[in-house]
Amino acid sequence: GRNPVARVRKFPEESRSRVLSLDEIGRFLRVARQSTHPLNAAIQFALFTGARRSNVTSAEWAEIDLEGRLWTIPASKAKGKKDIRIPLSPRALEIVQERRRTIPMDRPFVFGITGQKPLAFARRIWTAILRDAEITGVTPHDLRRTLATCMVLANVQSAVISKALGHSNGAGSGGAAITGVYMRPGDEEVRRAFEAAALLIEGTVNQPRAQR
Repeated sequence: GRNPVARVRKFPEESRSRVLSLDEIGRFLRVARQSTHPLNAAIQFALFTGARRSNVTSAEWAEIDLEGRLWTIPASKAKGKKDIRIPLSPRALEIVQERRRTIPMDRPFVFGITGQKPLAFARRIWTAILRDAEITGVTPHDLRRTLATCMVLANVQSAVISKALGHSNGAGSGGAAITGVYMRPGDEEVRRAFEAAALLIEGTVNQPRAQR
């Protein structure tokens, strides 16, 4: 069939185009959920939020509004030097709620092992997850591109995807940038985009494994 990745190349982050297929997403999540290590929680959170690895590993409770289901990455941490508001889908919210039950209230970091420092990215754990899921050629940044692909598959408009990913110009490049001039997505549209993608992602976990 048609390659959905081709429809996402208007949101370039680097010269890669690797995304997880729906079957790979299911395998990836099934393996990631077998351990309670904070990195396993963090990489799932990265997939559901599309946030950059550094923003996830350094996420602080002061940035998370559990009641409002919102994560605000401050401008000081954002690549575009502007606050990024990421609505938390039900699964993303569950992940941080699980961490809240684990981390003492006086510790600032969401995913740090003790909550006292940001989470150090343990490449051996990442490599083991990919190995056990039988996935190759994927980097943590590809999770961001995978979320964008899921939004495309959920028929989310390009300008909404751009805002969801925190692009400073409101869209990607070329024609998508022009679209962004005429369409200024609101927060609720962005929330619906995250929730639609999350439904697609969660649906892969219980799907039977594709024949390879």
